[in-house]
Amino acid sequence: MAMTHEPCAYCGGCQHPRERGHVIQRSLYPSSVPSNVQRPTVPECAECKKIWQDAESQFRNVVLVAGEANDSVTELWNGPVIRSFDKPSGPRWLRDLAAQIVPVETTAGPRRAIYPDRDQRVMIVMRRIIRGFCHYHNLGTAIADCRVFAQVMRYEIPPAFWVRFVPNSLGDQFCRYWYYDLRDEDPDHHSSWVIEFFGRTRFFGIVSANEAGWPEHAA
Repeated sequence: MAMTHEPCAYCGGCQHPRERGHVIQRSLYPSSVPSNVQRPTVPECAECKKIWQDAESQFRNVVLVAGEANDSVTELWNGPVIRSFDKPSGPRWLRDLAAQIVPVETTAGPRRAIYPDRDQRVMIVMRRIIRGFCHYHNLGTAIADCRVFAQVMRYEIPPAFWVRFVPNSLGDQFCRYWYYDLRDEDPDHHSSWVIEFFGRTRFFGIVSANEAGWPEHAA
Protein backbone atom coordinates (compact mmCIF):
# COMPACT_ATOMS: atom_id res chain seq x y z
CA MET A 1 0.00 0.00 0.00
CA ALA A 2 1.37 3.44 -0.88
CA MET A 3 2.45 5.53 2.10
CA THR A 4 -0.02 8.27 1.13
CA HIS A 5 -2.87 5.77 1.72
CA GLU A 6 -1.68 4.54 5.12
CA PRO A 7 -2.94 6.06 8.40
CA CYS A 8 -0.89 8.96 9.75
CA ALA A 9 1.96 7.74 11.98
CA TYR A 10 1.21 10.47 14.51
CA CYS A 11 -2.56 10.71 14.90
CA GLY A 12 -3.60 7.42 13.30
CA GLY A 13 -6.13 9.22 11.09
CA CYS A 14 -6.96 8.92 7.41
CA GLN A 15 -9.26 11.91 7.00
CA HIS A 16 -6.51 14.33 5.89
CA PRO A 17 -4.06 13.99 2.97
CA ARG A 18 -0.88 12.09 3.88
CA GLU A 19 2.61 12.31 2.46
CA ARG A 20 6.00 10.74 3.13
CA GLY A 21 7.34 12.65 6.14
CA HIS A 22 10.87 12.46 7.51
CA VAL A 23 11.05 11.31 11.13
CA ILE A 24 14.03 13.65 11.55
CA GLN A 25 13.52 16.79 9.53
CA ARG A 26 15.54 17.02 6.33
CA SER A 27 17.03 20.39 7.30
CA LEU A 28 18.94 18.69 10.14
CA TYR A 29 20.82 16.18 7.96
CA PRO A 30 24.44 17.16 7.22
CA SER A 31 25.92 16.23 3.85
CA SER A 32 28.34 13.91 5.66
CA VAL A 33 25.58 11.34 6.26
CA PRO A 34 26.48 8.44 3.92
CA SER A 35 24.19 7.98 0.93
CA ASN A 36 23.60 4.35 1.89
CA VAL A 37 22.09 5.37 5.25
CA GLN A 38 18.31 5.17 4.94
CA ARG A 39 16.53 8.28 6.15
CA PRO A 40 13.52 7.08 8.15
CA THR A 41 10.17 8.21 6.75
CA VAL A 42 6.57 7.56 7.82
CA PRO A 43 3.08 8.59 6.67
CA GLU A 44 2.38 12.14 7.87
CA CYS A 45 -0.92 13.97 7.50
CA ALA A 46 -1.23 17.64 6.63
CA GLU A 47 -2.91 18.54 9.93
CA CYS A 48 -0.22 16.96 12.09
CA LYS A 49 2.50 18.62 10.03
CA LYS A 50 1.01 22.03 10.85
CA ILE A 51 1.59 21.40 14.57
CA TRP A 52 5.38 21.23 14.37
CA GLN A 53 6.37 22.67 10.99
CA ASP A 54 7.35 26.09 12.36
CA ALA A 55 8.90 24.55 15.49
CA GLU A 56 11.37 22.53 13.39
CA SER A 57 13.51 25.61 12.70
CA GLN A 58 13.85 26.27 16.43
CA PHE A 59 14.59 22.60 17.07
CA ARG A 60 17.41 22.59 14.51
CA ASN A 61 18.94 25.82 15.77
CA VAL A 62 18.80 24.87 19.45
CA VAL A 63 20.24 21.38 18.91
CA LEU A 64 23.10 22.84 16.87
CA VAL A 65 23.95 25.43 19.54
CA ALA A 66 23.74 23.00 22.50
CA GLY A 67 27.26 21.71 23.16
CA GLU A 68 30.61 21.69 21.43
CA ALA A 69 30.50 21.76 17.64
CA ASN A 70 31.73 18.91 15.47
CA ASP A 71 32.25 18.98 11.69
CA SER A 72 28.58 18.30 10.96
CA VAL A 73 27.42 21.10 13.25
CA THR A 74 29.88 23.55 11.69
CA GLU A 75 28.76 22.59 8.19
CA LEU A 76 25.08 23.14 8.97
CA TRP A 77 25.56 26.32 10.97
CA ASN A 78 27.86 28.03 8.46
CA GLY A 79 25.65 26.97 5.55
CA PRO A 80 21.86 26.55 5.68
CA VAL A 81 21.36 28.02 9.17
CA ILE A 82 23.18 31.28 8.49
CA ARG A 83 21.37 31.58 5.15
CA SER A 84 18.00 30.94 6.82
CA PHE A 85 18.37 34.11 8.89
CA ASP A 86 18.07 36.12 5.66
CA LYS A 87 14.62 34.68 4.95
CA PRO A 88 11.45 36.60 5.91
CA SER A 89 11.12 34.55 9.11
CA GLY A 90 14.87 34.65 9.76
CA PRO A 91 14.94 37.59 12.22
CA ARG A 92 12.25 35.93 14.32
CA TRP A 93 14.14 32.61 14.31
CA LEU A 94 17.28 34.44 15.43
CA ARG A 95 15.42 36.24 18.23
CA ASP A 96 13.79 32.99 19.36
CA LEU A 97 17.17 31.30 19.54
CA ALA A 98 18.82 34.20 21.38
CA ALA A 99 15.99 34.20 23.94
CA GLN A 100 16.89 30.64 24.97
CA ILE A 101 20.56 31.42 25.67
CA VAL A 102 21.08 32.37 29.30
CA PRO A 103 24.10 33.39 31.42
CA VAL A 104 25.41 30.78 33.87
CA GLU A 105 28.21 30.62 36.40
CA THR A 106 30.68 27.75 36.04
CA THR A 107 33.91 26.79 37.75
CA ALA A 108 35.69 28.33 34.75
CA GLY A 109 33.78 31.60 35.15
CA PRO A 110 30.70 33.16 33.50
CA ARG A 111 29.44 31.42 30.35
CA ARG A 112 26.26 31.15 28.34
CA ALA A 113 24.15 28.03 28.09
CA ILE A 114 21.03 26.73 26.38
CA TYR A 115 18.60 24.17 27.79
CA PRO A 116 16.68 22.42 24.98
CA ASP A 117 13.95 20.95 27.17
CA ARG A 118 12.96 24.40 28.46
CA ASP A 119 11.68 25.26 24.98
CA GLN A 120 8.26 23.77 24.24
CA ARG A 121 8.83 24.03 20.49
CA VAL A 122 11.92 21.86 20.79
CA MET A 123 10.08 19.28 22.86
CA ILE A 124 7.09 19.18 20.52
CA VAL A 125 9.47 18.12 17.76
CA MET A 126 11.28 15.68 20.05
CA ARG A 127 8.04 13.94 20.97
CA ARG A 128 7.11 13.82 17.29
CA ILE A 129 10.46 12.16 16.48
CA ILE A 130 9.85 9.48 19.10
CA ARG A 131 6.37 8.78 17.73
CA GLY A 132 7.81 8.60 14.22
CA PHE A 133 10.50 6.12 15.24
CA CYS A 134 7.86 3.98 16.98
CA HIS A 135 6.02 3.69 13.69
CA TYR A 136 9.19 3.23 11.64
CA HIS A 137 10.34 0.31 13.80
CA ASN A 138 6.89 -1.30 13.75
CA LEU A 139 6.24 -0.39 17.37
CA GLY A 140 3.29 1.74 16.34
CA THR A 141 0.39 -0.39 17.55
CA ALA A 142 -2.15 2.14 18.88
CA ILE A 143 0.68 4.68 19.17
CA ALA A 144 -1.79 7.51 18.53
CA ASP A 145 -3.46 6.58 21.85
CA CYS A 146 -0.17 6.66 23.76
CA ARG A 147 1.44 9.59 25.56
CA VAL A 148 5.06 10.59 25.00
CA PHE A 149 7.31 12.09 27.66
CA ALA A 150 10.74 13.47 26.73
CA GLN A 151 13.50 15.49 28.33
CA VAL A 152 17.24 16.03 28.00
CA MET A 153 18.97 12.96 29.40
CA ARG A 154 20.59 13.83 32.73
CA TYR A 155 21.34 10.40 34.20
CA GLU A 156 22.96 7.25 32.90
CA ILE A 157 20.75 4.21 32.36
CA PRO A 158 21.84 1.29 34.59
CA PRO A 159 23.87 -1.26 32.58
CA ALA A 160 21.38 -4.06 33.30
CA PHE A 161 18.71 -2.09 31.42
CA TRP A 162 20.98 -0.45 28.84
CA VAL A 163 21.94 -3.80 27.28
CA ARG A 164 18.28 -4.29 26.35
CA PHE A 165 18.18 -1.17 24.16
CA VAL A 166 18.46 -1.77 20.40
CA PRO A 167 21.11 0.54 18.83
CA ASN A 168 20.67 2.41 15.54
CA SER A 169 22.81 5.02 13.77
CA LEU A 170 22.23 7.61 11.06
CA GLY A 171 25.90 8.58 11.26
CA ASP A 172 27.83 8.89 14.53
CA GLN A 173 28.45 12.61 13.99
CA PHE A 174 24.76 13.18 13.29
CA CYS A 175 22.27 10.96 15.10
CA ARG A 176 22.37 7.75 17.07
CA TYR A 177 19.37 6.31 18.86
CA TRP A 178 18.38 3.34 20.98
CA TYR A 179 15.00 1.89 21.89
CA TYR A 180 13.66 -0.68 24.35
CA ASP A 181 10.33 -2.34 23.46
CA LEU A 182 8.46 -2.76 26.75
CA ARG A 183 5.12 -3.99 25.48
CA ASP A 184 5.63 -7.62 26.54
CA GLU A 185 7.09 -6.70 29.94
CA ASP A 186 5.10 -3.78 31.29
CA PRO A 187 1.39 -3.21 30.54
CA ASP A 188 1.66 0.47 31.46
CA HIS A 189 4.56 1.35 29.14
CA HIS A 190 5.08 1.01 25.43
CA SER A 191 8.79 1.76 24.90
CA SER A 192 11.79 3.77 26.09
CA TRP A 193 14.08 5.83 23.86
CA VAL A 194 17.49 7.51 23.91
CA ILE A 195 18.18 9.84 20.97
CA GLU A 196 21.56 11.55 20.57
CA PHE A 197 22.32 14.41 18.17
CA PHE A 198 25.81 15.35 16.99
CA GLY A 199 27.59 13.18 19.53
CA ARG A 200 26.68 15.28 22.57
CA THR A 201 23.01 16.13 23.20
CA ARG A 202 20.95 13.15 24.36
CA PHE A 203 17.20 13.06 24.93
CA PHE A 204 15.41 10.39 26.93
CA GLY A 205 11.84 9.45 26.09
CA ILE A 206 9.12 7.21 27.48
CA VAL A 207 6.02 6.16 25.56
CA SER A 208 3.24 5.29 28.01
CA ALA A 209 0.61 2.79 26.97
CA ASN A 210 -2.09 4.01 29.36
CA GLU A 211 -2.81 6.57 32.04
CA ALA A 212 -1.06 4.56 34.76
CA GLY A 213 2.21 4.88 32.88
CA TRP A 214 2.05 8.60 32.10
CA PRO A 215 4.90 10.51 33.74
CA GLU A 216 4.19 14.06 34.85
CA HIS A 217 4.11 16.52 31.92
CA ALA A 218 3.61 13.75 29.35
CA ALA A 219 1.89 14.95 26.18
